[in-house]
Amino acid sequence: MRRRILIVEDDAGVREALADAMEDAGAEVVVAVDGLDALELLRSGPRPAVILLDLRLPRLGGQEFLRELRADPRFEHIPVITMTGGAAAAEGEDIVARLHKPIDLDDLREIVESLLDAAA
Repeated sequence: MRRRILIVEDDAGVREALADAMEDAGAEVVVAVDGLDALELLRSGPRPAVILLDLRLPRLGGQEFLRELRADPRFEHIPVITMTGGAAAAEGEDIVARLHKPIDLDDLREIVESLLDAAA
């Protein structure tokens, strides 16, 4: 069974590169362009095994998305990998990696594969 990964990224080029890398790692990929889209996908679809989250997003930013995520018992323990091009940093034990852009896709793939293996 393929594991689902939710990618929350507003930059189309970055989103596509991340999606391709995660599909190459054998994951089913779902994408959202901001935190509001991501919450809607979470609430209406199957639970992802991992969330890749850009912290700088329009409408509902990464920090706000994390607050909403943690407030919902169905999703509070989903591992999150944050990504940012700035100095922003998210806190919490569910943050399994904090990556800075530009992201090394090989490193990201290794982190995600280890999370998927652990969840299998």
